[in-house]
Amino acid sequence: MKNINKKKNIKKSNKKKTNKKANAKIIVESCTKNTKHKKPKPNAIIYMKYDCPYCKQAYKTLVKEFGKSNVYERYLESKEIIPTRLGLKSKYKNTEGKTVPFIIINNRKFIGSNDELQRIYSK
Repeated sequence: MKNINKKKNIKKSNKKKTNKKANAKIIVESCTKNTKHKKPKPNAIIYMKYDCPYCKQAYKTLVKEFGKSNVYERYLESKEIIPTRLGLKSKYKNTEGKTVPFIIINNRKFIGSNDELQRIYSK
């Protein structure tokens, strides 16, 4: 009689373990289905040239303000500067100019030079 009861208890405890695992699996699947795993957008995008001291200063200011992981840098050749600015004209105001760096903050604000950036963030 005791052996039969032990077997029943073992079967019941095995069912509880499998139910816990199944429930955990369902929770994990529902969490992953509901969330879209996208790369987070940076707080600042800086368009710059390799040999530009103003670009380096602007980059340092942005890293200080937002953190390195939240600043995306894009290096341009001289011939790419004007077409890139013109491409941004439809979304942002005041994109005229021929200089680098130019910066986009929080995907909303366009800053056209290092001087302008320093005025904003030196306060």
